[in-house]
Amino acid sequence: MKAEGLLQSVKRYEAKRTRQTWDMTLSCSNQVWHIDMTKIWTDEGWAYLFSIIDAYDRRIVAWELNRFCRDDEGIRVLEKAVNHAFPNGVRGSGLKLVQDNGSQFTSRDFVQTLKTLEITPIRTSYRHPQSNGKMERWYRTLKEEEVWPNEYRSLQEAKASLDRYICFYNYERVHSALGYLTPMEAYSGDLSTQIA
Repeated sequence: MKAEGLLQSVKRYEAKRTRQTWDMTLSCSNQVWHIDMTKIWTDEGWAYLFSIIDAYDRRIVAWELNRFCRDDEGIRVLEKAVNHAFPNGVRGSGLKLVQDNGSQFTSRDFVQTLKTLEITPIRTSYRHPQSNGKMERWYRTLKEEEVWPNEYRSLQEAKASLDRYICFYNYERVHSALGYLTPMEAYSGDLSTQIA
């Protein structure tokens, strides 16, 4: 086809990506959450951990470990977090959700769920991993202290082990960024410093 001149040139388009900026001055819990997913190996194969962390107090608001990595699992962990943190409803609270550009968080169903709940999505900037740094730091801590030292034989064993660790993380593990308080102490009390 090339020799006969039958090929047609293809126009190539590059995505226009701009860096988003937003005010991340926080004064209390449940203003900005971060959501993301990571993989955890078990003898039964990969499992996918979806987590939501509060940007102000660093507590893990909700999490789910599943065999699948679909938008359904992302929606389920979001609804679990909302039901736990906002028992009277999240609408009108001004909650923002920082997320990356993964297919689970850009899907039509996930975006519609955010609209229904009146949660403002904030997408992380292209090639700027610090945008979701609190979440990335949480996953690093989780893997260094819990996942990598252990070998999980099953999904159920991994869930039980992660549940124990996340309770420890929220209620016992102190953070220098929180003035050496635990996330739940910071959540139930008042932090004297602004966390950005």
